[in-house]
Amino acid sequence: MLNYNFDLAIALAYFKCKNLKRFDYYKNLKRVDSLSSDYIQELQWDKLKKLVTHCYYNIPYYRKIFTDIDFHPQNMKSRHDFSKIPKLTKRNIIESHTKLIDPKSSEEKLFWEATSGSTGEPLKFARSFDDQEYAFALRYRSNAWCGWEPWHKSVWFVSDTRHITELDKIKGRLSLWLKRRLLIDTKNISKNNMFKWVNLIKSFKPIQVYGYSSLLGEFSEFLVENNINIQGIKGVFSTAEPLRKRQIISQAFNAPVYDQYGCSEIPCIAHECKNGSMHLNSDEILVEFEDIPGNSEIKKIICTPLYMTSMPLLRYEIGDTAAPTDKQCDCGLPYPVIELKVGRVSDNFLASTGKIISGVTLAWYIVDATKGVKQYQVIQESLTEITVRLVSEQNFISENEQSIEKLLYELMGSSEINIKFEHLNEIKPEKNGKFRPIISNVTNKSNEEFLIDPNITQDSIRQMAFS
Repeated sequence: MLNYNFDLAIALAYFKCKNLKRFDYYKNLKRVDSLSSDYIQELQWDKLKKLVTHCYYNIPYYRKIFTDIDFHPQNMKSRHDFSKIPKLTKRNIIESHTKLIDPKSSEEKLFWEATSGSTGEPLKFARSFDDQEYAFALRYRSNAWCGWEPWHKSVWFVSDTRHITELDKIKGRLSLWLKRRLLIDTKNISKNNMFKWVNLIKSFKPIQVYGYSSLLGEFSEFLVENNINIQGIKGVFSTAEPLRKRQIISQAFNAPVYDQYGCSEIPCIAHECKNGSMHLNSDEILVEFEDIPGNSEIKKIICTPLYMTSMPLLRYEIGDTAAPTDKQCDCGLPYPVIELKVGRVSDNFLASTGKIISGVTLAWYIVDATKGVKQYQVIQESLTEITVRLVSEQNFISENEQSIEKLLYELMGSSEINIKFEHLNEIKPEKNGKFRPIISNVTNKSNEEFLIDPNITQDSIRQMAFS
């Protein structure tokens, strides 16, 4: 109880010192958990009408779109009317991002972020302080469905530079301590480093674990293979990639594993409850399911975050698919349930030393290391050959090649790699319409066998690659 009160006091002091609104938003959002599903549908509709009206009067991009299709918010009487608004694509954001921003939003007060380019097209987008805080609060509420409160001590296994750079400065490390967070430096994954991670975690004594699915899976297999027990963990939360190794992760941490679904542009679209059902945050995010020709089982996901007003995303086509369901969950939550069918998948790279580089990690570092890139694709042809395909601005070609070479040499742990660059006008998706930014022909065989045997170990992957 003393540790609980101390962690809560530290977290609240941090929120207050930074003038953060997320905890107040979180308390308000939690109250919605006790409302009826019918009331939430009414709430969603009211918020949608308000957002569309805001877009009509304040957002240049949508004002033009609405004029072109003769659409006025006053005439929107149903969700069918709303669906007449053209979908927003990543390409639309890349080409028109300044026109999507509310002119009343002060640009220097906007938070600019970038995606990892999981569809091959990295993009930048903006949020206001309030939008950002509300997104944090929504994630807090979703985590709380499974017992993770904002003040709980947690260990994070992530690789995007937004988080990893906090380790580089004293101010960043202090911020992590105040947030009750242990951040693992996952840039260099090796057995020796994992033993160090174990010591850090045991010393920190977290009760929640959060991270990218591939990183959690890699570390969990290490724990099981070396008979290492980490006590006190109450829950493991997987994000960023399809959750493939739930069983081994649960075994490693002796705790339940929960999946969540979202993207950089729209965090925490859905989250599992304690019963394992994936609930949509339907009071704050409208999700439409669009038919896919020739496929009656899955549908495209079209999202509208209702709380984002500085850079609204009406009918945003994320690029993922799911299946809506009439399933009723007895967990008590009033939010609808979906079944995710296809997520964003990136291969892992395998170095000649046996080191595995997460595809998600590589994607984040590629985006961070380059400039003027519209599309990219990195293919590991063999242990010593990598092909990099780029669609980029001409004046950054040389600089990008040098940056990517340096990055790949560092991540792969060797400069004895032949890196070939291809500069293209367009990188086309595969026959199934999906785009894979990170491809490994070295680990593909093991990935195929993994789909058959979900308990395959990383040692087995290495053996297959070297055989």
